[in-house]
Amino acid sequence: MKKITFLLSLVSASLTVTAASAAVQNSNDNLVVLPAFTVTAARYTAAEKTIASNLAELRAKAQPAFAVRTELPSFNLVAQQPSAASNERSIAVAAPRHHQARS
Repeated sequence: MKKITFLLSLVSASLTVTAASAAVQNSNDNLVVLPAFTVTAARYTAAEKTIASNLAELRAKAQPAFAVRTELPSFNLVAQQPSAASNERSIAVAAPRHHQARS
């Protein structure tokens, strides 16, 4: 066990010495300066501008949603209107029945 610990510490010490010597030997003599390029382009292409204007035109022409009947006479059902605080979907319930007394 002591041999393994000794070998591992020897290897880590040699790696540390090698890394330190490489850092010291690293000089800026071999530094290569690469040219820089600046690209200027339009934010949006003509096709993107056309599509955006067409979408804006369609949105401006959009009409509000139409009303949907909430009663289903053939099934004797009426859809409940959701409360203002709730965004749940409408639920179909049985329509109230009017009972007539027999005479």
